[in-house]
Amino acid sequence: MKDSQKRITQADYIREGIKFESYIRESDVRLRSDEYIVIHLDGVKFTGNYYKKYSNDDKKQVVRALANVAKLLCDKFSSARISYVYGDEISIILDGVDIKTNYHNRIQKLCSCISSQTTILFFNELQKLNKTQFSDLMQNCVFACKVYNLPKELIDPYMKWRLHACGKMIHDRHEQWNNKKNWEKFGFLITKEDDWSIRSVDFSSKKFQKKPQNEFFNID
Repeated sequence: MKDSQKRITQADYIREGIKFESYIRESDVRLRSDEYIVIHLDGVKFTGNYYKKYSNDDKKQVVRALANVAKLLCDKFSSARISYVYGDEISIILDGVDIKTNYHNRIQKLCSCISSQTTILFFNELQKLNKTQFSDLMQNCVFACKVYNLPKELIDPYMKWRLHACGKMIHDRHEQWNNKKNWEKFGFLITKEDDWSIRSVDFSSKKFQKKPQNEFFNID
């Protein structure tokens, strides 16, 4: 029986695709590789739909699971330099060189890859907790993602800004600051020494610096 499907050559494929190239390139924005890159992940409607239903202990486990995800992402990206987690948000600072090599500096590709990886990792972390009250969040966890460049001198003020956002959340809810645990007031900071480590610490009066003996940011 003769195959009725016309053979599509590479030339045919390229000729047909030319008409779409301008539309694709128009939205295919690229990052600078000579500056640092911020990945900012935000859980979609986590606070409104899920967190407000949880006890304080359950919420802590979810936020801690998110911190574990940030640590795993830092392990996956050789260019990760520091990360911070609070509420339903993850911020990761990357060196731009690695992004140039693996993602060709493309914002769309980086956002889509990070969002999907975060969703899978977060689902797995919640599954480990084996709690039925998290099942709805597990089935509906979606992360919005933004990426943008940041020069080195703005890394320290950026981290302080995210810490202020964490504290602002408490005051916006008219809750008592002194009654809150450290993880609620300061979130989770993920830094690299011998390995990536997670801790809850007030770094408002500290300074983030890139250690001369390695490539990673830490606090003094």
